[in-house]
Amino acid sequence: MTAVENANLHRAFMQHRECQQLKTLLGDELLKVDSIDEIAKVYARAIVSVLPEMACTLAGWSFGGVLARVLLGY
Repeated sequence: MTAVENANLHRAFMQHRECQQLKTLLGDELLKVDSIDEIAKVYARAIVSVLPEMACTLAGWSFGGVLARVLLGY
């Protein structure tokens, strides 16, 4: 995917979804983790704090995609 295609996809996604960047909610919690499972648990707690009873769509690029997949288990 080219940078232009990626930017177009991002714009289209943003028009239909309220996006939260989780890293702004995490503070320094990620400094205390040692595995991808622990990272996923930190992210899951952040998601639930913002959307306690709502479904959400997870998306990620590269490592973020792997992390989104791991989060499906939480």
